[in-house]
Amino acid sequence: MGRVGLICLPGLEAAVTAGRDELQWVEIEPQVSWRPDRGVDSVLRSGPVTVARELGLPILVHSVSAPVGGTVAPPRAQVDLLAALVAELECPWISEHLSILRIPDGGDPAFTGVLLAPPQTDAAVDVAAANIGYLRCGVGVPVAFETGVNYLKPRAGELSDGSYFRAVAEAADCGILLDLHNLWCNEQNGRQPAREVIGELALERVWEIHVAAGYRRDGYYLDAHSGPTDQPVLDLLAAVVPTLPNLRAVVFEVSPDRVGPGMLTHDDIVEHLGALASIVGEPGFSPDRAARSGLDDVQRWEQSLGGLTLGHPVTGELAESLSADPGHRVWRDIALASRRGQLAGLLPLTVRLLLDSVGEAAVLERLGEIWACTPPAETSAAEIHALAPLLRAAWSSTVPLLDDVLEVELRATSV
Repeated sequence: MGRVGLICLPGLEAAVTAGRDELQWVEIEPQVSWRPDRGVDSVLRSGPVTVARELGLPILVHSVSAPVGGTVAPPRAQVDLLAALVAELECPWISEHLSILRIPDGGDPAFTGVLLAPPQTDAAVDVAAANIGYLRCGVGVPVAFETGVNYLKPRAGELSDGSYFRAVAEAADCGILLDLHNLWCNEQNGRQPAREVIGELALERVWEIHVAAGYRRDGYYLDAHSGPTDQPVLDLLAAVVPTLPNLRAVVFEVSPDRVGPGMLTHDDIVEHLGALASIVGEPGFSPDRAARSGLDDVQRWEQSLGGLTLGHPVTGELAESLSADPGHRVWRDIALASRRGQLAGLLPLTVRLLLDSVGEAAVLERLGEIWACTPPAETSAAEIHALAPLLRAAWSSTVPLLDDVLEVELRATSV
């Protein structure tokens, strides 16, 4: 049995079916399909899980909403969801991001809407190790963290990327999901070269690899999952696989909006999976795993970088330093693009009505004002339900049928 897998988001089910002869794993991002009011069944009945079960392919769970890099621990509801999925799907391990998604904000934590890089300090290592231990205890299987993308320049006094990843893995006694495309992006954006990062890792802890493609925008190379794996990433893969005794899965990530006529076809995906299989070969073993401190410094980082991402006013030397690094704007732009995508995806008729009635420029201007004053919600459904009354307040008096169209689309989108 080989080691090749494909990320399956809603919209990629047909790609999984087409590539079934090349696949040994299907990886899901459960929070994409999760509806809290419907519980774990909303994930178990989703297209990605259904197609994997019909084809008899084992499923890996790659969580995207319970990151372990920040001082706000993974929410209990997220941990319970993952535990239920692990039990039902018999997952050998789960993976999560070594990132920040929620920041201290006085009362309830603020949701940033995009995964941010943590500070690479000894205190942040302790924070991550504690979070990974909490997550592992909650889900009942081993945990691997993903090596994240970081659009900031290296900072004086911080651990190198490789040293930070290694320190977290050893302190938490956990696995590593080695995202080679993230490392390539980081190198292209001025951080530590990918091969140096790999050389500093505890390679026996690498259980899984992600590969993908990206592109340049505004001077930055983005982790965009935009097509077949970039050739430099394939070169990294070929070089590193022989050094990883416990590697079980190599997963190709591609965004559903990059698959279709005139873009990446299902045949292209099948061909690419075959190319990956020829590189990675057969698997090794199945992973079996053998007081926070310095929180103030880590929280200051979260509040500064998260505040910049959310457009909040931030002050202090650290905030000024991060603000001077243009990399922070990449995360802000990604967060706004995500909100635009949620709106277009869940309220397409409402968006079309507004564009036809008041014009694109007016719609974008008003949405920009709304989003500058309202933080993102943790689910797409909650985001849309919070936005709806603001859309009504802005345009219901001037756009006929807006209330009716909104009501119809909201009924189909439960919170």
